[in-house]
Amino acid sequence: MSVWRRFVRHKLALVGALILLLIIFVAVFQNQLAPHDPYEVNPAFIGEGPSWAHPFGRDQIGRDLLSRVIYGTRVDLKVGFLATGISLVFGSLLGTIGGYYGRIPDMLIMRFIDTLMAFPMLLLTMLIVATLGSNINYLLIAIGLPLSARYARVIRSEVLSIREKDYVTAARALGGRDSGIIFKYVLINAFPPIIVLATFNVAEAILLEASLGFLGLGIQPPDPSWGSILGAGRAYLRSYPHIAAFPGIAISLCIFGLNFVGEGLRDALDPWLKT
Repeated sequence: MSVWRRFVRHKLALVGALILLLIIFVAVFQNQLAPHDPYEVNPAFIGEGPSWAHPFGRDQIGRDLLSRVIYGTRVDLKVGFLATGISLVFGSLLGTIGGYYGRIPDMLIMRFIDTLMAFPMLLLTMLIVATLGSNINYLLIAIGLPLSARYARVIRSEVLSIREKDYVTAARALGGRDSGIIFKYVLINAFPPIIVLATFNVAEAILLEASLGFLGLGIQPPDPSWGSILGAGRAYLRSYPHIAAFPGIAISLCIFGLNFVGEGLRDALDPWLKT
């Protein structure tokens, strides 16, 4: 309960939570909220500006921009949360094995992690997408794999400390199996920093998807995503600036919301603030 109390006292965290809940609401009820068919093309109204009938205007081939931004919300949240989940599971597995067993497993795993972190994240993601393709499943792998390196390093450092605690030594002395000790005593105490990191990484995964979409390597047309809409609008910045402006605002709001929630969780879970 004290964690929740500290979280709700964090004003920016509450603002971020409200923004995030609104975005999730839009993603869940996109069919009911979208005023028009996001795939309907109307060449007679190419680049039409915002109006009462079309609050965000129309895009470069006459589709309703508000409907496309709404439908892109679910795609971006799906990529953000699933890619973060993949990276969390894979990175936590590697970090736990390396930190708990040490020696050769630790050396091999950390050299692999160092190799991943040697590449700029966007460049590595582009390389994976270019190799596997821009299918959404491959996109999740391309974003999740580079992000997993951070979880591996954080979990490893936590496990190295926790495995020397008295309660872990006692569990070993009582004949506990390694798998049981890891899940009952090690991971449960190593997880608080991972929760905070995951919140920030959802935001980074969405930014990576938007960057890939902007470069034409993300979700492929006609399926909408914030990045692909933004990328398509860059060629019309002078004539139809609203095409790029509104998906850019949606991305910014989502990132602000996630970062504010992450800041609140970091403060709420900080053991030095419990008193």
